[in-house]
Amino acid sequence: MASRYKNETKHFTRIKCGRCRKVYHIENMINELLKQEAVPGDKRYGYVSVCTCGYVFHKDKWLKRTRITANGVEIDVSSVFLEMSHISFDNDDVMWYESMLFINERQLDLAGAECNYQNRYRTKKEAVKDHNRLVKLVRAGKFKVEMHGGKRYVDVQ
Repeated sequence: MASRYKNETKHFTRIKCGRCRKVYHIENMINELLKQEAVPGDKRYGYVSVCTCGYVFHKDKWLKRTRITANGVEIDVSSVFLEMSHISFDNDDVMWYESMLFINERQLDLAGAECNYQNRYRTKKEAVKDHNRLVKLVRAGKFKVEMHGGKRYVDVQ
């Protein structure tokens, strides 16, 4: 089966430090970087890698989350540094950041909700800009919740 990416070697093969911005190939990260327990004192949860600058992968990554209640629905706008290289479906650019919309899971009447809106970005600046745009749209009530296959999806209008 042919890949849907022009350059498969970029997809999920590189890991980027959120502090010093050093990019590691996945094999180098696994074999060469220092490790520490994911949950200190409990080896059952495995280990996480630590960059030479001290950044702890999966723990220190940038995350911006804004919870908004609009039209009786609690929605989380979430933007995050992915750490692992993702590829744009449009042009094969490497994307390091992502924003998504979620319906708050605690709203039992909306159980089974899924994310519909998802966008990826090359830079943190792009991610912050779109995060702020999404917050404004949701606060203004410019979103929709739709049913598809028994699940509710949220998207901006």
